Amino acid sequence: MEKPPLFEGHNITVGYRDSPPIFRDLSFSIPPGEVTVILGRSGCGKSTLLKALLGLLPLRKGRLFFQGEEMNRFTEPQWDAHYRRIGVLYQNGALLNSLSLAENVALPLKIHSPHLPRPIGESIVAARLFQVGLQGSEEKLPGELSGGMKKRAALARALVLDPEVLLCDEPSAGLDPLTARGLDDLILDLKNRLGASFVVVTHEVSSIRRIADRILALEEGRLLFQGSLQEGETSQHPFLKAFFAQGAQDDQ
Repeated sequence: MEKPPLFEGHNITVGYRDSPPIFRDLSFSIPPGEVTVILGRSGCGKSTLLKALLGLLPLRKGRLFFQGEEMNRFTEPQWDAHYRRIGVLYQNGALLNSLSLAENVALPLKIHSPHLPRPIGESIVAARLFQVGLQGSEEKLPGELSGGMKKRAALARALVLDPEVLLCDEPSAGLDPLTARGLDDLILDLKNRLGASFVVVTHEVSSIRRIADRILALEEGRLLFQGSLQEGETSQHPFLKAFFAQGAQDDQ
């Protein structure tokens, strides 16, 4: 039996409070088991769409589904289950400076599984840190970590509840090319080894070419393209042609 889309939007309109909508009548489909990249110019609504997928921004209009279930109709227990099934990697890492690396990674467990026995929680944290190559750094504070280590630590925290999908907002922002490539490789490894799905916001063309199975391109509050990476690279739309052409120049 074919799985339903991971996320599916039908004519959704989203905005902040009384401000004009960021996007209107947006319809899209994100399949499971793939890396879907959301791209577009600054201010086009990429991060806003991530927040809508997470459920942090209510819809003004339209219908939004997660694995075939309409999010607009979620009860409080369903929202709790939704947040457990989704991991989030924020652009700045969002680590708490007063907590050790292990304590930062353990935070989702404390929130969603407060009665979990401590030894089991510690073993889960250790396993996630091992997955991202940070074993042995459990007691370090965020201030002692490099930019790349902070991003990997934030990824370990996003993974700690064993989510079905990870939402990543500019994961390689502020990283040098070598470290950014290492993070891309880690995302691909997690997708291939764990079967995790990823929705990634990024404007880094080299990263998109490495990790993307599918892309959604936004422009001025509307969807201008959705399809495979190959289809996006060969699209004749002026924005996509310029976007990937500029990326080719940057890679030289």
